[in-house]
Amino acid sequence: MTRARKVDILSVYLVLLLDLVSFGIVIPILPFMVEDLGVSATMLGVILTTFSITQALFSPLWGRLSDRIGRKTVLSYTTAGTAVSLVILALADKYITIFAARLLGGVFAANVSVATAYISDITDPKDRAKYMGLVGASFGIGFVLGPTIAGLLSVPTYRTPLFLAALLVTLNFIYILLLLPEVSKSISNNFDEKSKGKSFFNLNIHIQVLCVAFWFISLSYNQLETVFVYFMIDRFGWDIREISLLFAGLGMIMIIVQGGLISKLVYIFGEKKLVMLGLTVLIVGFALIPNILRISVLIPVLVTNSLGRAVIQPSLLTLLTKFSDESRTGEALGYFQSAASFARIIGPLIAGSAYDFSYRMPFYLASFFSFIGLMIIATKLYE
Repeated sequence: MTRARKVDILSVYLVLLLDLVSFGIVIPILPFMVEDLGVSATMLGVILTTFSITQALFSPLWGRLSDRIGRKTVLSYTTAGTAVSLVILALADKYITIFAARLLGGVFAANVSVATAYISDITDPKDRAKYMGLVGASFGIGFVLGPTIAGLLSVPTYRTPLFLAALLVTLNFIYILLLLPEVSKSISNNFDEKSKGKSFFNLNIHIQVLCVAFWFISLSYNQLETVFVYFMIDRFGWDIREISLLFAGLGMIMIIVQGGLISKLVYIFGEKKLVMLGLTVLIVGFALIPNILRISVLIPVLVTNSLGRAVIQPSLLTLLTKFSDESRTGEALGYFQSAASFARIIGPLIAGSAYDFSYRMPFYLASFFSFIGLMIIATKLYE
């Protein structure tokens, strides 16, 4: 790989990192904002679902557009919209305003899939697992820095870290316009005109299987993500700073695995087996969490779960880009992200309602959904 290509990769990773740090700031704050308004966990689920509906609908469209007009142009559009949504969220003092901010944020939440397509465009297939691992590591860094910033700056007001998130995304927008190069090949020239009007069902069957499996896997993640703050408050009496630091620690696990170990693990096991191994860990871990009574036991289980989760997404992304037609990579990745978004449409509602019924139920559901994902990968995805 040439030096210029390495610089291009570093540039798009910086774009992705700033986007994920800002997202990581919002995650631990949003439940507390909603709780301060006297709103139930179910209504928090409604907000999270609203974000996911718009993201699910628009991600494939942004991905397809990036195949036609270029990754940089689409990244500039989506980043600008995200910045506006974060400003609205930072100013929100009513439930309806929070709802509107997340609705708008979902429309423009396509940076991950478009940036991943950018990386796929400029890397060789044999090295792709390494670079997709770094995409995953960007998530880990975002979940380390974002929640840490949220915890440190949330006193006396939640607005301070939210305004910082808006500032980071605004800087990201400026960086994209001024410094991020467009991929050297013309995406629009490689776009297959015959693919116009085609849908998800016209994609490679392997990509369809990956997206369906990822839907169930994401559904399992949603159960934990939606109610974990409530669980830690109700069971252990933790506050936002303690929970934010825990998120940061778990994020470090993802950074270590995805930033350096994933390529070696893929070499040893292969992408498919690595996904299956990670899902097996999640199945067991999710079932154990609600029955643990001591922090000293809970932390090792959460760490093990993080190890399992860390190997899944980079492996799935690598498989998807290998199976994808070059002219539709952005679209395929858009559908992949959309699968996670569609899971979040119903996932938070299921988790919030299940938690109101029994605090154990969301974790058992997470284990079940991971099992379905494992079965799909094991029986339907052929090399």
